[in-house]
Amino acid sequence: MKAKKKVLHVKNILKELGIEPERVEMFNVAASDGPSFVDFAREMDKKIRELGPSPLNEKYRKKAA
Repeated sequence: MKAKKKVLHVKNILKELGIEPERVEMFNVAASDGPSFVDFAREMDKKIRELGPSPLNEKYRKKAA
């Protein structure tokens, strides 16, 4: 699976940059499985809200000031 390897690679890069790798996930959902898509979207939304704003936003704001 090329996509899975790419997601793992991005997670490693984020970790090296000091950004939570949990901000990137991959889900496999069939086009006909709308309810599962909704569940995954809600799960990801909850996780991102718990993590808070991207730390990059903070770094860029400090540089711009």
